[in-house]
Amino acid sequence: MDDATIWRTPPDVSREYVDGRFGQTHLRINRPAAETRVPLLCLHSTGFSGRMFAALLADLARDRLAIAPDSPGYGESDPPPAPTTIQDIAMAHGELIDGLGLSQVDVLGYHGGTKTAVELALQRPRQVRRVLLVGAPVPNDEERARQRAAFLRPDYARDGGHLQRRWQWALPFRRPDVPLISLSKSLAETLRPGPRAWWGSRANYDYRLETKVPQLPQPHLVLNPDDDLTAQTRRLQASLGAKGRYRELPEWAHWRLDTRAPQFAGWVREFLDSGLPAPSSSWRLPRVATPPLTVRRLFVETPLGRVHLRLAQPEVPLARPLILLHISTLSSRVYEALLPEMGRDRVVVAIDTPGFGESEAPAERPSIEFYATVADHVIRALDLGTVDVMGYHTGSVIAVELARQRGPGVAHVVMISAPIFTREEIAERHVRNGPELLEEDGSHLTRRWRRTLSFYGPRVSDQIIERNFAEAIRGGPMAHWGHFAVYDYPLAERMPDLDQPTLILRPDDDCAEMTLRADGLLRRGRILDCPEYGFDFLDVRTREVANTLRTFFAS
Repeated sequence: MDDATIWRTPPDVSREYVDGRFGQTHLRINRPAAETRVPLLCLHSTGFSGRMFAALLADLARDRLAIAPDSPGYGESDPPPAPTTIQDIAMAHGELIDGLGLSQVDVLGYHGGTKTAVELALQRPRQVRRVLLVGAPVPNDEERARQRAAFLRPDYARDGGHLQRRWQWALPFRRPDVPLISLSKSLAETLRPGPRAWWGSRANYDYRLETKVPQLPQPHLVLNPDDDLTAQTRRLQASLGAKGRYRELPEWAHWRLDTRAPQFAGWVREFLDSGLPAPSSSWRLPRVATPPLTVRRLFVETPLGRVHLRLAQPEVPLARPLILLHISTLSSRVYEALLPEMGRDRVVVAIDTPGFGESEAPAERPSIEFYATVADHVIRALDLGTVDVMGYHTGSVIAVELARQRGPGVAHVVMISAPIFTREEIAERHVRNGPELLEEDGSHLTRRWRRTLSFYGPRVSDQIIERNFAEAIRGGPMAHWGHFAVYDYPLAERMPDLDQPTLILRPDDDCAEMTLRADGLLRRGRILDCPEYGFDFLDVRTREVANTLRTFFAS
């Protein structure tokens, strides 16, 4: 199995959002051709996301509906307003079950997810039929004290040393058949919650499985893999109820869900289906709801694949819709602050270009023309009509091509920088920005982090750097595709084709000098120097940027 296959979402696994108590809950779901078994809800490890179950969902859906949500505050699920308890998280997942119209489910919890699984089963004893716990944390007093100290003092280093430490902690648990790309994918998910990452650990600290598992009225099985929780999980044997069973899996270890999902699915089926007739369980799609969310996320189906986007939509739009296209190798998250501000008077759509954020990568390395066509399909799918467009670095190049393709369907173009490269610069950047080599010792992480710091400088907050770094590494083995598309696109030749009014913002970043090469290329354009703008300006100068945009769009 190659790295790209492990990184991608299996083709039969869909991704959706369901409204919940904390906002939107993101989930991965695989629907069977025939409903012959009780649906299975898979709850991920603390700090991770439902992405860890993607390959398992693909196998399980041969005979049952399989669902893996992101817990509140992790993956793409909206966070609660403050740290919560396991009871709160379980209630959120219970509401998800109701939203999907499921009368009965089996529940699988992995590591920290075992605690939510047990609590959900206790809260809903008639709705949860069976409980499967994989690697259940039962720390002693000394271990509990260390855990508490760890989440009170999150590991972070400005030089990126924390990234290599996380990587090296994981290495001893990696088996020879697990590729390094699995560790990279896992690390990428743990970085996404940013400063909220410790909330799940805090909730787990206060929930004791050894006192809760004996209360389970459902049949339950504890599987104990050979990993960092082996000793703790053995302690749970003494707490199993009359309907509890225990099994050690010395042949199983971390990240094998990527490489041996069918083997694990066999153990799951063996427990969930044993001794019972094959029951059927119906499900339906959740009803469309419109809670008062400032920005919503959704997936849009296009002829070129499923595209993820962020959408701000006022009750009464008063201006043309605005399309936002992000910088490589990041995602539409760079527009999180600008979306609600611009969305006060118009529809605003920030697209994850294919291969970045939550949009799946295409089968082959794409071109700027491909990215622009995808954006055009999104505009048509949302029936937006004529739009204004703003792009950032790679996004600005896509914006130019989109304006060329749509003609009068694009009214105004805003470019944050104009990356016009010389041949020598393209050759140098092809080498510098090529596919990343994963190092056994994790040194590739600190190397990439330090390079990131060289662009951002000391004035950019750690929180923004962490957010953008987390998004950047989620491109995986295809992360360089966006850069290469820009290098292959003749931007200087294409810009004179634009007939739309065009504004180029020139911040103080790595494209500042080359942006000057755009001077005189536009029929109806100008460059606005913004020397006070760095890589954080969309977050810290949001209202100023919005006012500049509104003035330009109204001209």
